Amino acid sequence: MAARTPYEAAANYKDHIQLLVSCVTRSVVRVAGAIFEGAPRPYRLELNNSLPVPLGGGSNLMFKLQQFFRIEGAGGEYRVNLVGYHYALHDDKRREILVYHWHPSGGSLVTTPHLHLEHGARVGYTLILGAHLPTGYVAVADLTRLLIRDLGVAPSRPDWDSLLSENPDPVPAP
Repeated sequence: MAARTPYEAAANYKDHIQLLVSCVTRSVVRVAGAIFEGAPRPYRLELNNSLPVPLGGGSNLMFKLQQFFRIEGAGGEYRVNLVGYHYALHDDKRREILVYHWHPSGGSLVTTPHLHLEHGARVGYTLILGAHLPTGYVAVADLTRLLIRDLGVAPSRPDWDSLLSENPDPVPAP
């Protein structure tokens, strides 16, 4: 997704993620902060101002999405490089069920992509709660497919399957 300006790169990426999550919600994706070349900190892309979004299908599930990215490039060849994410699935009481994290430059010793099973998952084995279960990179398209296919969320659009297959997330640069 190369773009002519940093702003265009961020806008194209935001539109891409908006298309993917439109399969399960009408909530809006936005980029927090002004987009400019050489920004010192990563930008934050967020669904519904980083608040959990109710999902359909009688599932009573809620979904939260945040991604962190940098704009890289120069001379009219700019692109988004994802540098972290926080995806969470909540129950109807807003208890976290599962949380996917990737924070390679955060304060945690665990900098690789991982999953937390939380109290909302009703896991009985206490050592699992708070453990960093390794996952590899989790794409928004794959997570959206999980919500529909395995967790009973009603799709918001009839073409969800082909849309998710034809629009994979760009894989972050190493």
